[in-house]
Amino acid sequence: MLARSWSLLGVNAEIFDEVQSNNMSLRQTHASFLSFLEGRSVRIGNFFELRATAHLPFYATILVRQRDATFDSDSGEVLNVSLPTDHSGLNKFASRYTPGYYQIRNALVDILQDTYDMDAEAARMRYVVPFTTSEAFTDRLTLTAQLEHAMDKSHSIHVRKYAAAITSAGAMGKTQLALNFAEKHRDDYDTVLWIDASSAASVKTSFSRCCQALDMPSAIRGDYTANLGSSPEVTALLVWLESRTAPDQAWLMIVDNADDFGWGIRDVMLRLSPLTRGTVVVTSRNEHCTDLLSDMPIMMTVESMSDHEALDLLLHACRWSGHRHGNSTQIQSPESNSVASETLELVDHERNKSSNMKHEREVIEIAGDICYRLDNYPLAIDLAAANIRNASKRTSMFEAMAQYYLDYSRHRDDLLINEEFHSLSSSRQSVWTVWDTSFASISEMTSGFKCPPMNLLCMLSIFDSSAIQRETFEQASAGCKEVCEQLKPGASDTLPSWLRCLLGVDSNGKWDDCWYRRCMAVLERYHLVQGHVADRDGHTMHSMIQWRTSMDCQDPIWMQWYVIFMASACYNAASASEDISVRPLLLAHVPTKYIRPALASFSVTGIDFVYLHIGKVWELEGGYPEARHHYLQITRYINPALVSSLELSIEQRFYNLNLYLAGISRLASVHIKMCNFPRARSLLEQLLSYYLEEWGPTHSSTLHTQLNLGQCLLASKDYANALDLIYEAHEGFQSVSGESDVETVASGVSSAAALREVGSYDAASAYGRKMVELRTRTLGPKHSDTLDAMSEVAITYTRQGRLVEATEIAEEVYKLQETVSPFALKSATRLATLYHSQNRFAEAEAIGNTVLTDTDRLLRQRQSRDSAMAIVELGCLLIESKHGEPLLLRARAMLVLMGNIGGDLYTEIDAALDRRRARLRREASEQS
Repeated sequence: MLARSWSLLGVNAEIFDEVQSNNMSLRQTHASFLSFLEGRSVRIGNFFELRATAHLPFYATILVRQRDATFDSDSGEVLNVSLPTDHSGLNKFASRYTPGYYQIRNALVDILQDTYDMDAEAARMRYVVPFTTSEAFTDRLTLTAQLEHAMDKSHSIHVRKYAAAITSAGAMGKTQLALNFAEKHRDDYDTVLWIDASSAASVKTSFSRCCQALDMPSAIRGDYTANLGSSPEVTALLVWLESRTAPDQAWLMIVDNADDFGWGIRDVMLRLSPLTRGTVVVTSRNEHCTDLLSDMPIMMTVESMSDHEALDLLLHACRWSGHRHGNSTQIQSPESNSVASETLELVDHERNKSSNMKHEREVIEIAGDICYRLDNYPLAIDLAAANIRNASKRTSMFEAMAQYYLDYSRHRDDLLINEEFHSLSSSRQSVWTVWDTSFASISEMTSGFKCPPMNLLCMLSIFDSSAIQRETFEQASAGCKEVCEQLKPGASDTLPSWLRCLLGVDSNGKWDDCWYRRCMAVLERYHLVQGHVADRDGHTMHSMIQWRTSMDCQDPIWMQWYVIFMASACYNAASASEDISVRPLLLAHVPTKYIRPALASFSVTGIDFVYLHIGKVWELEGGYPEARHHYLQITRYINPALVSSLELSIEQRFYNLNLYLAGISRLASVHIKMCNFPRARSLLEQLLSYYLEEWGPTHSSTLHTQLNLGQCLLASKDYANALDLIYEAHEGFQSVSGESDVETVASGVSSAAALREVGSYDAASAYGRKMVELRTRTLGPKHSDTLDAMSEVAITYTRQGRLVEATEIAEEVYKLQETVSPFALKSATRLATLYHSQNRFAEAEAIGNTVLTDTDRLLRQRQSRDSAMAIVELGCLLIESKHGEPLLLRARAMLVLMGNIGGDLYTEIDAALDRRRARLRREASEQS
């Protein structure tokens, strides 16, 4: 009744029934709480009052007795604390001196201190990682986020294993990435273990260290001669991990440098696979390390740093802060109360601030240059920073960096080999030694290969490392036999057996790429080469790996083999007309300055045979200055004395003569394409005179020279003489080789062009259509020669005013283009011109947009002056549109890349741009 009377005061009277000492609900709550705590490590503090409330004398009748207010448990983790106060004193204190305050405070502090000591001890015992991240560690956010995502257990509600494999070449930052993850997430795991898997001994040492930290003394002193899987320390730790099954017993193991699987590490890792509470991260140079893990592990590849990351690493490792000068203290003088004094202080401060900012920019710029020279390779940057840091003790940071940059330019090999500062890097290795493990593993693993992968790697180190294409090897395979025969007739040892094996052909004469694929697979597995991002069959090589490998192939014989290899590829590419897309790929790798020194042991004619076909590839791809250089080598070294030497056989003298004359003919062809018509005409007239006198008017060489001379005169606008020579050559080819012969048709196309230039349009169009039919029948509708003949007909129709017919042919030619080439650009320009002349401006601008996109690719490879001329013509045509100016600027860039061979094209470009800009200024003035 007393309790019910409390309801008059707004109090829930039923609460008094719930706290009675014998209340069943209270006892059930007590029992449930004890059941929940079973097996858990929990500290409990229980506080209760000893006095009844002073102002409520009847309170004693409902006061909970002490035995019911205390916590009943057998656990030693329960602390019952009685307070000399009534109920209000349990949680309300007038001040810190109120009775009971210090008792509660001190009890809580004791519990917290005990808990802290226990947690600290557990952390010390269960975080078994022998080192920390490098002082200059630079977080690579993309990789870190990728690893975080792979290890994020929130992705699944199911219990499962988590595993990640981090692979890369040596010293790219795998270990630091894994170490950073362990440090950031040490509180997410009950136990974190680090295993050095670089050798069997290091694995046993790591397991022993873990056993010691986990208080397994019986397993610490193991037999280091025993098999890895049966050693006591390994067995003990694996058994301990198997026992970790509770939800709060998750563990992380990082297995670092698991490059070699031959000494038992695989068996140890397989025993970890069934354990559901574990997370395993493996770092390795061998991408097959995923075989050590189960359940489809996440695989991450660590590439070179980005420019920003590399710069951040260098500046951090140099211990330089770009803000330390900017934070200098302002000068404050007690006497400087006048406005003039304050103004002087402000000016001085701004001057110092500007000077400091300039200094910071200079340091950052030189640091960026250093990172670029080191190809953003983390180890090389780390070692460079140690060198710079040491030098900066005696000079400024900028001067130390500038000196290192200069030293690297002059003494790269010495700096990269030097081990003076390697102990200061996180990997404790130099750029010279860091790949030794990978090289040794590959050599041991492939000791029985007919073509050792390390030999292929040495060959690749001579390539342009940014683009190594499979097609290059295919072309070299096809041309190897002929080039070797020209260099050393009848010999079978011009190339070593392993390279002959690599370039071998099958029974059908096609390249057998089996050994190429096998070797590349091994090199890719160890990240010594990587797949090319844009080319599915291409590869790239980091410049530091290229440098290290090149140091193992300093013998001149390697350059000899490489020159023969590239000459073979160029020979086949220049001779085969079906696939022209491979030719630009070869030019990046041609070792022009090494050809004669590398082939010094071979005959002059063999060397000039190489010059001739490499020159052809340059000419076909628009590299006219380079082609001219190669052709000049032939005329320089095969002189009349060599051609007429009685010491040579008649066959050899005849061969030398043909090679000499071919060099002159090709040289004249290049002069035509470079618009040097007088020089080309002089050379061709000398050749024609010789051929007429020695071999007669119907010899194929005579007819070819006559046709080339006619085309030279046609290009120089001497139309009348050009028509006579070309038509005479055409009739000669037709009488000797027949109407459908390739040379007959080629001369017929030239005849049609000459007829057009002298105004005979009907005859030119009839002749042109006939040549198109012949080429379509013999070569096919998509062949470049067929398309060329069709374009000539379209030009003739345009001159006749038959614009609709001309447009139809030009559209067909444009659609049939399959590659970006000078001819394709001329076809696009011709079609755009036809559209423009018929007021079809939108279609003309669409072509301009397409060409503008294609020129992005053209700027990445050598192109001809013809390409630039076509783009200039198109840019001038569309100068009033948004595409005109960008096209002209791209054409100028191409001309500069080709060695400033623009000549009058520069004037044409500038004039068109000036007209456009003058119009824009005029329009702006009128609007204002």
